[in-house]
Amino acid sequence: MLSKNDSEQLTASQQAVDLAQQSLTELYKSENPLLSEHAFVLLESLSEINQKLRRLITITQPQSDRVAS
Repeated sequence: MLSKNDSEQLTASQQAVDLAQQSLTELYKSENPLLSEHAFVLLESLSEINQKLRRLITITQPQSDRVAS
């Protein structure tokens, strides 16, 4: 079980990655092919990070919270 501070930091990290993904998705739509290509590569990396953070959140939640979700 995580401390309240660690849990809040983990959630904040996952939310920050979500926000970065949203920004990169917009950049991916750029008319500039170079920007679009780099945004795509970064989106792949962020997707992996986001999955890992979500897994950490899930496995560190108390059992009672998982049932309620």
